[in-house]
Amino acid sequence: MRVFVYGSLCMGERNHEMLVDSILLSEQAWVNGTLLQSDSYYPYLRPSETDITYGEIYDVSDEVLIQLDTLEGYNGNKATSLFDRQMVSVHTDQGTLRVFVYVGTEKVKGEKIVPHGNWKVSQYLKRAETYYFAYGSCMDNRRFKRAHVDTLFQEVLGGAALEKYRLRFSYHVPDGGRADIEEEPNACVEGLLYKVKPPAIDYLYEREGVYAGAYRPVIINVSCQGIDYRALSFTVTAKQADKIPPLHYAKEIYLGAAPYVSEGYRMQLTEMFTTKLPVKGIDLYLQSNGEKSYHNR
Repeated sequence: MRVFVYGSLCMGERNHEMLVDSILLSEQAWVNGTLLQSDSYYPYLRPSETDITYGEIYDVSDEVLIQLDTLEGYNGNKATSLFDRQMVSVHTDQGTLRVFVYVGTEKVKGEKIVPHGNWKVSQYLKRAETYYFAYGSCMDNRRFKRAHVDTLFQEVLGGAALEKYRLRFSYHVPDGGRADIEEEPNACVEGLLYKVKPPAIDYLYEREGVYAGAYRPVIINVSCQGIDYRALSFTVTAKQADKIPPLHYAKEIYLGAAPYVSEGYRMQLTEMFTTKLPVKGIDLYLQSNGEKSYHNR
């Protein structure tokens, strides 16, 4: 049985232990619906054709499904249940699946909209300590200096790895593509982990175009110097085909990544910018920095 979860059952949330033995199918899934916070703290989904709610998809056993029914107050009768279990279409970056989802009935009270339709993000930002995983041009501190916000990004924990994601350039602007992350079972994205405070997050929301719908905030799990962290990052909301980035942007990524990422990942970036998405002028830049192009390795 496949189930879409969007609240306390998600990774890092208070009831996730119920799913630790279930199979995660997608960490970045979404469904049409409005995400609201109930008067009893927990979120609930209300059907909507215009709003989007983000969550995770799991393959669960019959036994776990029964436990979830109990947790959600579902007894098979919509008139008397707190939540109604419905079969709906849920979307992922790899396609659409038909899965079960628990939708709040009229018995659930509370009208507070959860920002960005993402319960994990809303809860994470209430924490005393927050971390930010950068995988694109935000690895290059010169961008922060030019924006006069470099003091907000002083606490660098080091290079970090995001497993089961791949690097893409799926956001298009006039001069080329911009970086993105997308789920991919056998891939890994390396980047830089910062410890940040609310003013830094406010800046990132503006910079990443969150309010304009360009990128959306996500909570992901990264490893940094042997320690696992939950961190805030950003992914493109409406992904397009990869587009070659401009030279200045590729240089920012390479320059920011070089001191922190593994040699293998640095070679992947070189291959990306010289072969897969060949950036005009990148060979000369790499040679001037003592790097060989992928073609000459």
